[in-house]
Amino acid sequence: MAVALGVSITLRELHAQTVTDADCRMWMRQNSLLATNMVCAKCGNQMEEKEYDRVADKVTWRCPLQQCRTITSIHHGSFFERSYLTLKTLIDFLYYWSIELPDVKIQYQLEVDEKTVTD
Repeated sequence: MAVALGVSITLRELHAQTVTDADCRMWMRQNSLLATNMVCAKCGNQMEEKEYDRVADKVTWRCPLQQCRTITSIHHGSFFERSYLTLKTLIDFLYYWSIELPDVKIQYQLEVDEKTVTD
């Protein structure tokens, strides 16, 4: 059982709450790990969450203004901003880290390389 953000949770409970990508984003937002809204850095307009197949999480922030259409990562402004891992993988990573699982075991569980874990 991990204590994340002051809440005790088992891995099974965490996975049950983050089954879909949308559930995962919602859980992260409820726990203040991901932005609930985003303002376009180019024009200052409120951005919208849109499906976008070219990124790992299949969703981005996008400016709705026809003349702007700026796209920003769903990770933008979060602790995960520089990560290329999916949100689901990041949640698992946080869980394993919170229970102090050794780096080599985290690597194995998440199927990532050593540099990813140490970074």
